[in-house]
Amino acid sequence: MSDIVVAGAGPAGLVAALLLAADGHQVTVLDRDRDGPGDIHRAWELWQRPGVSQFRLPHRLVAAGWRLLRDELPDMAAELERAGAIVFNALAGSWRVRALGGAREGDERFETIAARRPVLEAALALVAGRAPGVTVHRGVTVAGLLIDAPLKGGRPRVRGVRTGEGEVIHADLVLDATGRRGELSGMLGSPGTAEEHGRPGFAYYSRHFAGPMPAQPIWPLAHHDSLSTLVLPGDVGTWSVTLAVSDDDVELRGLRHAGVWQQAASMFPNVEPWAAGIPISDVLRASGEASGPRRLVAGGRPVAHGLLTIGDAWAVTNPMFGLGMSMAFAQASLLRDAVRAEGLDDLDKLALRFDEVSRSVLAPVCERLGRWDRHRLAELDGERRGRPYESGDAEWVLGKALDAATLLDGDVLRGVADVAHLIATPQEAIEATDLDGKALALAGDAPRSVAQGPTRARLLAAIHGARP
Repeated sequence: MSDIVVAGAGPAGLVAALLLAADGHQVTVLDRDRDGPGDIHRAWELWQRPGVSQFRLPHRLVAAGWRLLRDELPDMAAELERAGAIVFNALAGSWRVRALGGAREGDERFETIAARRPVLEAALALVAGRAPGVTVHRGVTVAGLLIDAPLKGGRPRVRGVRTGEGEVIHADLVLDATGRRGELSGMLGSPGTAEEHGRPGFAYYSRHFAGPMPAQPIWPLAHHDSLSTLVLPGDVGTWSVTLAVSDDDVELRGLRHAGVWQQAASMFPNVEPWAAGIPISDVLRASGEASGPRRLVAGGRPVAHGLLTIGDAWAVTNPMFGLGMSMAFAQASLLRDAVRAEGLDDLDKLALRFDEVSRSVLAPVCERLGRWDRHRLAELDGERRGRPYESGDAEWVLGKALDAATLLDGDVLRGVADVAHLIATPQEAIEATDLDGKALALAGDAPRSVAQGPTRARLLAAIHGARP
């Protein structure tokens, strides 16, 4: 079989390596961070990943991502459960609400697993460390690509990598799984290799907690006047709470201070009991611009042979929706299937097939989230300026209706959950449940922000009073 190099030993790189190695390929994974996870039960406390800025930020697997791990990598799923990850149903919080109709046949499709990222990565690293055909080298940086100079009118052929430590590693295929940096694709030196669409983004202020876990919420994500709140369960009695704001909102930057963050979180009834747990982290802040798919195809042709991007190196999505890791796993599966179909003898066909399936399956998700980002940021900006945001965009109007109706109707809740967990496309959910008609009808009498919370004036007064 073939030799494949994967740059990046995060979830995207390791899942791709495991799926490809299971088909008989020899896969070498290179990770810039020197240390491995050690004891999985102490990964949260001891494992440091300085090359991954979001390593301790909240992450989740949606149901489709968990199903792929469970079905394709059962050893990985078993390691997670042994480490204390909790298998739960994402809709279980709604079953106790009589108006939503309780549990239904088919709800098992919303089963997923709760684990903090260091624990999930530790489980992946343990499985990769003993998997036939996978070799992981840590403390290795990629300094450059081995490239055959193209003939006139041709495209460069990537034949491996050169490490910062002076080693040359030859490969039939190189995968860029270096995260949002997209380091390897940038080494091609062509300005046309990436379709990046930078835009102003969000800032996320998160804390992790432990203790007796509060009752599971009906829905983990809620949008308020000045911010959004997100609650995610973790492994072994832990969870996280995130306050997501516009990165331009200077008045809310005090949320980086623990006392200010706690004061603000306590004002939102949907997260107050979660924020009252025992803190096991300081306030963790992240921000940045999202980008569209980083395509290595231009004018219907690959810009190079032998290099493909995967995971965040291919596209970054708003972490508020928790889709990035599950999308990376889906793309790893799509890559494995493309290699099965085309092999590695015709890299032109492989690149085009992989680009096509990535764009048809995953790019619509990225584009939909990108449109939501722009509307939500404009809405938050309008609130700061005292000018309520109005848009005639039918997709945004429907999204606002869904925010209201999700907590009011069991059919709408399941349709939204199917989309949120990558089980169905929006169009499939609409056709299956009359999602749009029900949502628009129900939302007519609902308040603008269904989730209760303070006005912006009250929130700012409390934050200013809590400043250290």
